[in-house]
Amino acid sequence: MKTLELSEKHFISKGKHRKVYLHPTDSEKCIKIPRAGLKKRSRDREIKYLLKYSKWSSDYLSMYLGNVITNLGSGDLFHLIRNSDGSISKPLSELEKLEGIEEKIYDLYSECMKHRVVISDLNKGNIVAQMFGDSAYKLWIIDGVGNSDYIKVCDFSKYLLCKKMNRKFSRLARSLGFQLDPSEQADGG
Repeated sequence: MKTLELSEKHFISKGKHRKVYLHPTDSEKCIKIPRAGLKKRSRDREIKYLLKYSKWSSDYLSMYLGNVITNLGSGDLFHLIRNSDGSISKPLSELEKLEGIEEKIYDLYSECMKHRVVISDLNKGNIVAQMFGDSAYKLWIIDGVGNSDYIKVCDFSKYLLCKKMNRKFSRLARSLGFQLDPSEQADGG
């Protein structure tokens, strides 16, 4: 496997656990490099869940595309979400209040419930808005996927999954300045 050379010119952003870089030869992909101290188990967990969800959730989850070797260490390759003008989509934490955000969050919640997707870290920094000009946009979850519980009962109990995701989406809604009652939404059958 060829080593990809990354430098500061490729740097996009950093989260709690990883730094994100633009792929040096493919502008439609990004590479997430774990920061020092990230437990391999945590990284492997997210990849396991992304592979599980890849069968049906490519419309709202940035999907894992494999592992790559870089001069900064081993990294995870992901599809990079871009706006219609080619710019990199920004996380909700960097955007002003978007028109219709309540409906978009309900849609994201419904998709997660329909496909029984567990999100361990649902926050404004892990969701980007892909802009399509004027005021049209789509939300994507780019990080924090999977069940981080020690005993993963939500993977087997739809009831407990519902309770967990209701709490997480309600907390996200409050951080965006509105109230969300996921129990009023369809639970995905």
